[in-house]
Amino acid sequence: MGTGRGGRRSAEGVGIVPAYIASLAKTGAQFTVEEGETILDAAERAGILLAYSCRSGTCRSCLTRVLSGCAEHDPEYVSELNIDADELAANYRLLCSALACSDVTLEK
Repeated sequence: MGTGRGGRRSAEGVGIVPAYIASLAKTGAQFTVEEGETILDAAERAGILLAYSCRSGTCRSCLTRVLSGCAEHDPEYVSELNIDADELAANYRLLCSALACSDVTLEK
């Protein structure tokens, strides 16, 4: 049972699971990213193909810049990712391990 923009009913039917809208600046494509879901997984669920290879944050194929909104790397794996502090400060993220924390627009 959907609840409109901003969430969906949990599988148990109790409460709302947060969801955000991800937009791709180059194509205009949009898709929903659910709480705890990587942006790459959400894009694939929506039928949107984005470049990736390893899914572990080492190949950098899925690297892109966040133009607006918030996307952060999964804190459980952030120390293992192949991205440096300067790139993080410039709003670059690896989509295979990035989680949306608001609606987000990506450079892709």
